[in-house]
Amino acid sequence: MIALRVSAAAPVLLSVALVGLLVRGAWSEGVLVLPAHGLLPLVLGTLLVAGLAAVIAVPVGLLAAIYLGEFSSPSRRRWLKPLLELLAGVPTIVYGLIAVMVVGPWLHRVFPSVQVHSGVTAALVLSLMVLPTVSSLTDDALRAVPRELREAALALGASRLRMLRVVVLPAAAPGIVAAVMLAVSRAMGETMIMTLAAGDLPSGGLDPRQAVKTLTSHVGHGALVEPLDAAMYTAGGALLVVSLLTHAVAHRLVRRRGRWS
Repeated sequence: MIALRVSAAAPVLLSVALVGLLVRGAWSEGVLVLPAHGLLPLVLGTLLVAGLAAVIAVPVGLLAAIYLGEFSSPSRRRWLKPLLELLAGVPTIVYGLIAVMVVGPWLHRVFPSVQVHSGVTAALVLSLMVLPTVSSLTDDALRAVPRELREAALALGASRLRMLRVVVLPAAAPGIVAAVMLAVSRAMGETMIMTLAAGDLPSGGLDPRQAVKTLTSHVGHGALVEPLDAAMYTAGGALLVVSLLTHAVAHRLVRRRGRWS
């Protein structure tokens, strides 16, 4: 019993300690130290790149999960799903190198207005990284829907696509929302791809063709050239707040299960 209580309390204590460390590091001589260009450009850059990655990865991941769970044969599923999940095991530094050496130059060559280091370059590679998260968790949510619901809908004369739209997807909606929000949170917190591919231009603009600076790339670029300063702790704290807000929205949406099913 004591071990269970300690295990339950450990995440809370670690979270409180992390918040205390960030708050303490962000203050210098009683003043909150902000990055040179402020927090707003970094937050906007983070939301821009993570949002674009979600726009790309979520539809593809949902379609892949629907195909794997509802239309593929068991033999095809046995090798397709592990192959897709292998993408989750690729180190993020490898994705960063792919972005800088392959994706960025190719985009610049095909679309000259797109810089090699840009928001769209980082978003494309981020979408590839979070795609297994969306597809695998969505597939698990779809397979958790009782088979009796599918059979009842088909017995009432619904087509397979209508059965998916009216019965299966609403019943699996909480799991799908959780998968999407987890993928978005992972995209916002990714460091190596943001540092290598997004660029280092805190302009605050919303043009994904140009270089942008995110909260994680600010910390990553800074840590490569100098020790951590108070402004980097502030950026880390802002990233923590944005992530917590994202999870709060996800929790709110998941609790709406009764309205979807």
